[in-house]
Amino acid sequence: RGDSEQYKWTSHGADIKGADEIWFAVMGPTVSAKGEMKNSVQYYQKQFAQTMARILGVQYQPAHPVADPIAEVLNK
Repeated sequence: RGDSEQYKWTSHGADIKGADEIWFAVMGPTVSAKGEMKNSVQYYQKQFAQTMARILGVQYQPAHPVADPIAEVLNK
């Protein structure tokens, strides 16, 4: 995990380089394969639940604050 050697990744926290980053994958019958993608736009974990719910046509009503869905994903 991360860009460092595996044995160096032993925990999470502000002092661990890369611990603030995540990855996600999407697959399905209408999703085209694009492989690993790089993007200059910053996305946040608090956007994923809202985005996935919108894609699936599910009404998502969280009990805590979340961000708006990722517009670029919804517009494709």
